[in-house]
Amino acid sequence: QMMANEVIDHLPPSLTGADFSAVCNGALMMAVKRLCDQADNELNEIISDSAARTDKMLHIDEILSRWDEDKRKPKVSVADFIKASQEIVPMIKEEDLIKFEALRSKFE
Repeated sequence: QMMANEVIDHLPPSLTGADFSAVCNGALMMAVKRLCDQADNELNEIISDSAARTDKMLHIDEILSRWDEDKRKPKVSVADFIKASQEIVPMIKEEDLIKFEALRSKFE
């Protein structure tokens, strides 16, 4: 809930459910990319540390198999949500939202 409170102030007011879904997917992709980069970095470190290892090609699967389940799970941060929310173009424009609000109040 603390994360939601931090993120909510950065979301555009006209965000639709589909927009919010896109923000969540974007934030998750950032976390997954971090994991991939971490695995690549570990792989590159091992390769550079063991230059004599020419008989066997090292694969990323070997790196991931060394990680426990928790380390393999992407960790989505508040910063990921904020960045993703800044990259989204809301489906409903601000002026359309004003029209919808006026229409709703007319029928209440």
